[in-house]
Amino acid sequence: MKRLMEISKLFIVPLIFIGGMSISSDLMSSLWDKAKDTGKDAYDSTKDTVKDQSGGGGGSSSDKPPVDTVGSSNFSKVTTDGNGLFWAINSQGFVYRRSDVDPSSTPQGSAWRAVGGGMLLQSIAAGFSGGGPALIGITTAGRMVGRKTSSSDPAGDTGGWREMSAPANNLVQVAFAKSGIVWCVASDGKVYRSKSGVTTVNSNEWLTVNEPVRCVAVGNVGDVEVVWAINSEGNIFRRDRIDANNPAGRSWTMDNGGLTNIFTQIVVNAVGSVWVITDHGHIYRRDGVSAASPYGTAWVREGGYVKNIAIGRRAISGTYVDEVWGVAKRTGNSVFTEGVVLRKTGITATLPAGAAWEEIK
Repeated sequence: MKRLMEISKLFIVPLIFIGGMSISSDLMSSLWDKAKDTGKDAYDSTKDTVKDQSGGGGGSSSDKPPVDTVGSSNFSKVTTDGNGLFWAINSQGFVYRRSDVDPSSTPQGSAWRAVGGGMLLQSIAAGFSGGGPALIGITTAGRMVGRKTSSSDPAGDTGGWREMSAPANNLVQVAFAKSGIVWCVASDGKVYRSKSGVTTVNSNEWLTVNEPVRCVAVGNVGDVEVVWAINSEGNIFRRDRIDANNPAGRSWTMDNGGLTNIFTQIVVNAVGSVWVITDHGHIYRRDGVSAASPYGTAWVREGGYVKNIAIGRRAISGTYVDEVWGVAKRTGNSVFTEGVVLRKTGITATLPAGAAWEEIK
């Protein structure tokens, strides 16, 4: 208990987002039960909406960012729905979707398309609900918003953004588990986990994890839910004793693997693959993840420098492999411009680390 209290004191304000996983249609559909429809013209006085922007990606000219905001080196964050589709946030908080993605033939897509609705986001998580992708975001003012989409309307332009009932109004990050569970982090470091089987997600249907964190990531290894976090000191922690009686777990265990780096972001995909980055943009991958060892065995250094990272899955000839994207960090021996989106090439079942990074233009 004393050790847990000491660890708890290390965790403070969260900063960053985690990419999403596939989510169950039942829970995802329930997210909209009490959602407030912001409407494409229903802007308020908070600092997380934009009005009278012009052009960019089709749709209403009043809710799209200008074309020139999607410069090739203008991105800050990237996320995936876990099934090969990717989304990004630029330095101003505008949201973009990667178009013409075919996970088997053209996983890099062809262009970035602006997403309308007038919301400025600091975090976004993507997943699948029923017939198509869905998004939940955290605005720059700390509100939770959702975007219910479909296969025929992958950007969700028809319904636009809706404000969601949330456990707090000072959120900074949101993440999905494969099971459809939603995790989010507030600016005071508190972590919230939605209850399973809920009919609506509102303030009294969330579990609170008392030990605050800087960022959290959630995934699955088989039926086992795995949760990772990074604290204010830049240390990596895993959540222990997660079970049916304790769905949010009971304690954190530090797992830096002997590394002394200051870590800033950690991501997990639907099968438990874990990647983490440092304040200098160094990249590490968790080795040894299996059903017998859902949290893996060791951290392995990978090449490249990124300031944000996302990991999903895609099918190659019937076999699923990891799909890793990042936002370039100009440091060390990096050859890429700060803020360009990158994709890891050459990932196969036998080469999980892949080969080189390529720029996504």
